[in-house]
Amino acid sequence: MKKLLMLVAAAAGAVFVRNKMQQGKADNQLWAEATKPSDRDNAATTFPHGGTSN
Repeated sequence: MKKLLMLVAAAAGAVFVRNKMQQGKADNQLWAEATKPSDRDNAATTFPHGGTSN
């Protein structure tokens, strides 16, 4: 009985750790997508026809 209980506890621990790792990976991917520079960001720092601010 104790062996079965230990097996169930180990399996539950493994599932918990796997889920935490997947959540961390998903959070990292979401953060990378949210902070990725876009074409609109680049357009805001350039001037039309290659001009400058002077």
